[in-house]
Amino acid sequence: MDRIIKAKWIKVSITTALIIFIACIGGIMLRYNREPIKVKAKIGNNNELQVSTEIKPVTQEEQKKIQVHIKGQVKNPGVVVIEEGKRLHDAINIAGGATDTADLDAVNLAAPLRDEQPIYIPAKGETLENADSNQAYSGIININTANRETLMRLPGIGEAISDDIIEYREQNNGFGSIDEVMNVKGIGEKKFDDMKELIAIH
Repeated sequence: MDRIIKAKWIKVSITTALIIFIACIGGIMLRYNREPIKVKAKIGNNNELQVSTEIKPVTQEEQKKIQVHIKGQVKNPGVVVIEEGKRLHDAINIAGGATDTADLDAVNLAAPLRDEQPIYIPAKGETLENADSNQAYSGIININTANRETLMRLPGIGEAISDDIIEYREQNNGFGSIDEVMNVKGIGEKKFDDMKELIAIH
């Protein structure tokens, strides 16, 4: 009887220790974002603890998705859902690629994308009203030359602030740096942070 009780006590102790061990391993994996370890354990005929481990690959968390509206000379124009951090050439590929008449030299294929960004791919020989049309295609806007409609493509910039930007640059002989745009009424640090990767002064 004592031997049976002792054997059961050993099994309970081993099981408890194993649970603690697995919990510790799981906590470490979670803390350092490492691959989880699957632990299998059983008690053999001689009360020996038999442990096997299996490393299970972690599926990386899905990257944040953004949507851009691509139109013009692409095979499948429309709204494209794409991973954040991708470039213009990635969006073109998702849209089926450029057409044979697309003027890809007029766009910056390496331009970063932002959520809700409108993109236009022109045809060869096409001219637009915007003086800074090439920058408008790429998403980079020259705040020293862009017209009202182009400035309004920037996040948080409506008609009133667009007019104020134009008025400021006319009165001050243009912007000397991109952060100078914060001198315009209605553009604070938060709005500047949202647009700083999308603007240039030349």
